[in-house]
Amino acid sequence: MPALVIHGAADPAADPDGGRATAQAIPGAEFLLVEGMGHGFPPGVWRQVSARIAALVHRADRVMRRGGSGRSRRRTPRPGRGDAARV
Repeated sequence: MPALVIHGAADPAADPDGGRATAQAIPGAEFLLVEGMGHGFPPGVWRQVSARIAALVHRADRVMRRGGSGRSRRRTPRPGRGDAARV
């Protein structure tokens, strides 16, 4: 099943490396580092983050319709897996 780990770049409670490690531990997960976001979810990032969540839901729906788990069957890591996407 697809996964998206969302982390605030300005989070005083948790270092982004922890979120990055979480994404790397989940096969096929994406890591999203949100500029201007701390440990909360301020209105200024709602549109950008919700678009990424919606894309995740669409990917998950496609996986479920195919009857798959969404886990990568590749033996080599995908390029950029676990790399931060910034919004």
